[in-house]
Amino acid sequence: MKNHDFESAYIDESGDIGAKGSKHLVLTLLCTAERKRLNFIIREAKKHLLDNNKNARWFNRHGEIKYSGFPDKNLLKNTLKNLSELDLRIYYLVFKKNGN
Repeated sequence: MKNHDFESAYIDESGDIGAKGSKHLVLTLLCTAERKRLNFIIREAKKHLLDNNKNARWFNRHGEIKYSGFPDKNLLKNTLKNLSELDLRIYYLVFKKNGN
């Protein structure tokens, strides 16, 4: 990959913007030119989880995998290992919320 020459970008948030709830709001941006490999890794993890875990607390209605309640820690570890082998960049911002 050359100097931020990315094909795809993904953004996610953790926390909430409300006055109550989490103490922080985290925005994360993942950029990669390896979109197909990234999608394959995530698709395989979802398929494995859906085949083996009928209780889908870790899977929201938008198809997003949630770490909270993730039922298969070995699969999580392997998925993160596979993701770490991709050529990608991760950027993040952390906001401390007032009143917490």
